[in-house]
Amino acid sequence: MRTAKLQSNAPGIFSEECSQMKLKALAAILFLGTLWGTSILAVRFMVNGTTHPFTFSAMRLIGAASLYLLVGLLRIGGKHFPTGYRLWKFGILMGVADSAIFVLFATSISYLSSGVASIMPTLTPVITVLLAHLILKDERLNFWKAIGIASSFSGVLLMAALRESGLPNTALANPLGYILGIGGATLTAFMTVLARRKMVHFEAFSLTSVRFFVAAVVTTIFASLTVGMNFDHFTTQEYLILGYSSLIFFVGFFVAFKVIQKYGATVNALSEYITPIVATTGGVILFGEHITHGMLAGLAMIAFGLVLINRNVGLEKTTYIPLAEGSLTDLVSVNESGNDKN
Repeated sequence: MRTAKLQSNAPGIFSEECSQMKLKALAAILFLGTLWGTSILAVRFMVNGTTHPFTFSAMRLIGAASLYLLVGLLRIGGKHFPTGYRLWKFGILMGVADSAIFVLFATSISYLSSGVASIMPTLTPVITVLLAHLILKDERLNFWKAIGIASSFSGVLLMAALRESGLPNTALANPLGYILGIGGATLTAFMTVLARRKMVHFEAFSLTSVRFFVAAVVTTIFASLTVGMNFDHFTTQEYLILGYSSLIFFVGFFVAFKVIQKYGATVNALSEYITPIVATTGGVILFGEHITHGMLAGLAMIAFGLVLINRNVGLEKTTYIPLAEGSLTDLVSVNESGNDKN
């Protein structure tokens, strides 16, 4: 279905609609933050045992990709396996990057507690603002955002300097954990901005399907060549955790892409506020992890920076209406089959 932009010249004409959009955006942020927090706890549970982060990353990606494939094959909700050169070209790029991101974050949890590891992705919106300023015309850097960026980076540097690990039996963190976490956040921020700029030409389900299919293939090959894919030792509980983690990927990333499409890259990044709360609380309760003064100070500086960065965040004020017969759509420049049109 083709769409066109309708700009309103009458202030307040869409005020009720905007309020509803903000409530939906808030609900999506809370939902995503909780999903990502429990995902970190799932990784912590698995790497605490005998499962290598590479193997676990590959297996949960296989699970998520299989779910997307199943939906496409059964044409649930009118979806089907995507085609189209431009869609696959961009999806392969994202899938390869996703493979690296998942492996980086999963491996960082081998060196950091759930709470500390969950703080690393909070740099994503900080780096996103920097990259968005350079790449996106509608998300510019200002004085307060610059102060917020400085505060957030200072918080992470403080924790790294103190070598906070949050682990019950580890006095000083291995710096590799911070390096891996920051590397994952940087790559995530770049792909978030790229998605904001490019993804409006594709349907979210189609792009996410390709993304996970490629990420699963790449990560499985990588894990097989490095540490192997042996999971004969898995218990029933570990299989359940693996299934839940795959389900998080299946649901969470689709919702995240919808949020990026409708509300922008910065709004999607706000879910990082919720993730550390869920992961830190769960880590203390489930794994006996520690919360130190250094962690709290660093997190406070990061949170303060994020508040400054997002102090004037709003929703996009563009309404999309169909040019063909049909109902209002929230997808931009996309046909019903999910294939790219160019």
